[in-house]
Amino acid sequence: MISFTLNGKTVQGKEGEYLLKVAEEHGIEIPTLCHHKALEPAGMCRLCTVEMHYGGRVKHVTACNYPVWEGMEIKTDTEGIHQIRKLIVEMLLARCPKVPVIKDLADQYGIKEPRFKTEDDDCILCGLCTRICDKMGSGAISLTGRGVEFKVDTPFHVQTDVCMACGACAYICPTGHISTDKIKELITKHTLKPIPSEYEMGLAGRKPVYVPYAQAVPNTPVIDRTQCVHFKTGGCRICTEFCEVNAIDHMQEDEIIEIDVGSVIIAPGTQSFDPAIHDTFGYKKHPNIVTSLEFERILSASGPYGGHLVRPSDHKEPEKIAWLQCIGSRDEHLGAHGYCSGVCCTYAIKEAMLAKDHSTEDLDTAIFYIDIRTYGKDFERYYNRAKDEVGVRFVKSKVTNVIPADDSGKLLICYVNEDGKRVEEEFDIVVLSVGLMVSPEGVELAKRLGVDMDHYNFAKTNSFEPVVSNVPGIYVCGAFQAPKDIPASGSYELDVTSGGVKKIQVPSGYDSNTYTISVKSGEAKTEKKQVKVNIIDGAGRTLMPGLIEGHGHLQMNGNSLADIENNRNWEELAVRSAAKAKMALMSGFTTWRDAGGMGAGLRKSIDAGVVDGPRIYPSGAFIGPTGSHADFRNFTTPNETVYGANSAGSRLGMTFTADGVDMIKAGARQNFMQGATQIKIMSSGGVASAFDPWQLD
Repeated sequence: MISFTLNGKTVQGKEGEYLLKVAEEHGIEIPTLCHHKALEPAGMCRLCTVEMHYGGRVKHVTACNYPVWEGMEIKTDTEGIHQIRKLIVEMLLARCPKVPVIKDLADQYGIKEPRFKTEDDDCILCGLCTRICDKMGSGAISLTGRGVEFKVDTPFHVQTDVCMACGACAYICPTGHISTDKIKELITKHTLKPIPSEYEMGLAGRKPVYVPYAQAVPNTPVIDRTQCVHFKTGGCRICTEFCEVNAIDHMQEDEIIEIDVGSVIIAPGTQSFDPAIHDTFGYKKHPNIVTSLEFERILSASGPYGGHLVRPSDHKEPEKIAWLQCIGSRDEHLGAHGYCSGVCCTYAIKEAMLAKDHSTEDLDTAIFYIDIRTYGKDFERYYNRAKDEVGVRFVKSKVTNVIPADDSGKLLICYVNEDGKRVEEEFDIVVLSVGLMVSPEGVELAKRLGVDMDHYNFAKTNSFEPVVSNVPGIYVCGAFQAPKDIPASGSYELDVTSGGVKKIQVPSGYDSNTYTISVKSGEAKTEKKQVKVNIIDGAGRTLMPGLIEGHGHLQMNGNSLADIENNRNWEELAVRSAAKAKMALMSGFTTWRDAGGMGAGLRKSIDAGVVDGPRIYPSGAFIGPTGSHADFRNFTTPNETVYGANSAGSRLGMTFTADGVDMIKAGARQNFMQGATQIKIMSSGGVASAFDPWQLD
């Protein structure tokens, strides 16, 4: 470290560091207009001039490019330095009297009017633009000429294809002399445009180094190789200089990693229809014609407009907004699809209601539709609320095109109302409610994996196995199975730790009124599963195919046996019981029975290969809804009593003699506190059907 005196105090700096940097580290501000940390200093503006005292002599040096050395004394704010900087600012003000940064400096130094002849320029010849251009590896512009002809220009004063239109010179210019318009007009032959942000749906730009969105996982910046200047010219690398932890490696290569898995879940997500395929609605030709996803970003507080409802063209608040439904869905035009995407009506209603909330005036919102299809829990009630209480207009008409009305930015929609009359209406914004489709990448992936798709390119599954593909061990989920919203996409879960789903038949000779479920083969390792279920009887007849949460079996024996025998419609009773069991059966982990509990007979049978199937046990820690299952038997060994009346409850020190959700919840908590890692509530016949669905909180 090098020690020297700075404004009367002894400070230290590293060898090779410049005065300006050391001063900033010690909280001393020195003005400058030509310095940037990413560039080599040049001392062009001279505003950073300071006094250097040594051996009784005084010397004026520029702090941005003067290195520190042992024993020197620096003064940054003497009267002499103040007068030098004031004179420099006065000359800059005379040259660039309209530049805001110069006017602010003039105010700081008490300069009202310059004593010199004023010019009408806005370039202070700081050289930042030319140095950053060299840093980018381009060198398209430089300081040319002599004397009063000294200026920033391209070679031979013509537009050049050497300029990449990266915009770095405009970004770094302190006075605004170089703008994007000037780059397009005088410097480059290439098209200058911002990098569109995928998250903001192109309504805002992003940088080549960026975080995709605020909640991205992992929340780590990435480098866009197609836009990064270093990958184009080999220059720049400014990010590596500023990264204090040296986390950026431009030499890193993509690598292919192979892993062994038991199953594969295809979850490529969805893609919205692109209205630009056809010019019917003028999308991409007028800024106020947007898609529903773009409008979502307009309304978002984290969006490009900070949640303010404005028109993209002029940022004025709209008075009327129209939504056009079924764009790309229920349509047989090229690129469109004949199916209903299922989500567009509801999200259009939501957007219309939110737009009214965001508007400071009485916003007129109109939804043009073919049919309103708001299927889903309470979605129809949501539609009625929008229509009857909020005041959203619903117009039953198919709009075929959108026409710019005039230079004001308004849009004209012509339609035929329900009375058969032709109507023309102007709107400030038109929102296209686009449908959902499978992305080309998803289609390509499915083809490579051999997964069958329908004629709309959705995965081909059936109603009872909505996540099972035609390839064993490969499953599908979400909108790749069919168009659906987020809640519907998350409603299916499948335990695929070992791949495949396997059926367990009731052994011959056992009571035909006892039913089991089909479950996955292999030992469960996840905390929550949803497995394929087939309720089957002793003759192998399937009574109810479907899904049921957790591993377990539905016991139609015990207390409910008499009810079943006396009820001719016992198949319906089985279905009702299975529906209740879907909410009641809970499992997920290895239980205390693995250590040799009451299910040891079944466990030994499975281990010995006598019974085909996974490690299922009658329960992990049993809670009897009525406290009495005396006749419950192990279905692999019909003569072996698993437990008698109240034995499971007594084993845990608790006896349940009353029905009720609260009692079941209390017992479940008590079992977990006593070390149980698995809870199964064994539902039987009419007893199970007496309970409403519940959830342990």
